[in-house]
Amino acid sequence: MELIITILVFALLLILFYGVLNIIFAKRIELMKRLERFGDIQAEDKGKKAYIGQLAKLSELFLKITPANKLKRLQVKLDNCGLSKKYTPTEWMLLTNLVSFIITVIATLLMWIASGAFDLKLILVSIVVYSFAKYCFRFYTLRVEKKRNASMIRELPFTLDLVTVSVEAGLSFDGAILKVVQTRSNPLSDEFEKLLKDIKMGVVRRDALRNMMKRVNIDELNTLLLSVIQADELGVSIAKVLKVQAMLIRENRKMIAREKALKAPVKMLIPLIVFIFPSIFVVILGPAVIRISDMFM
Repeated sequence: MELIITILVFALLLILFYGVLNIIFAKRIELMKRLERFGDIQAEDKGKKAYIGQLAKLSELFLKITPANKLKRLQVKLDNCGLSKKYTPTEWMLLTNLVSFIITVIATLLMWIASGAFDLKLILVSIVVYSFAKYCFRFYTLRVEKKRNASMIRELPFTLDLVTVSVEAGLSFDGAILKVVQTRSNPLSDEFEKLLKDIKMGVVRRDALRNMMKRVNIDELNTLLLSVIQADELGVSIAKVLKVQAMLIRENRKMIAREKALKAPVKMLIPLIVFIFPSIFVVILGPAVIRISDMFM
């Protein structure tokens, strides 16, 4: 029993060690692989280079066993969450599976020690724990995406006004976007920075805007980008399009505010009935109930 637990703990620590190192050196592994394509580059530390080479092989093996469609979907999800700067799809999959596995092993060991028997129930509980850990990561990504989208929607009118004023002042659309990136720091400006990087790399502006539409799952922003694409294709003045879109976005914002204001009284009924009315009844009827009970005693 103790030998099995020791072996499992050692295997757990070994997997954790390799997983963490793979995440830490992932960027460096990719850089070394790119550099080695252009020639035989000797690293300063041969031992470190050999270790990084082994990690590169493990990373390539992990890529081979992962379907390409799954990596593409995960890349889109990371773009929507804004986590693509920190993690690649393989790094995120490795991190989520590794942490879920560690939590499952620890929970299984604790339940095994507590019950003293390794049976089918323990295996089923382990599967449930692993699924719950994976669901926690999914819930985290959904929450981060929702928070990020709310921030982008909140910043969109001010950013659009800045772009419109810059275009009317004589700047090009790309120059106006660059002005936004330089003056504001928020998720929306980060997406515009990616847009400018795509354009600098030679991507046509229409295609770069379409790529941004794929990364951002916001209807208002996608409508704006689609209008800019159509204006670029038809040769319409972008300044007029931006001004019209700014007006529409502000009207939509006012309608959403009115809708929330109309829903507020209905939402206030629940705390009013559950918390406020009982307190009022206690304050008003409490002394009367006490006096009436004293009269009949």
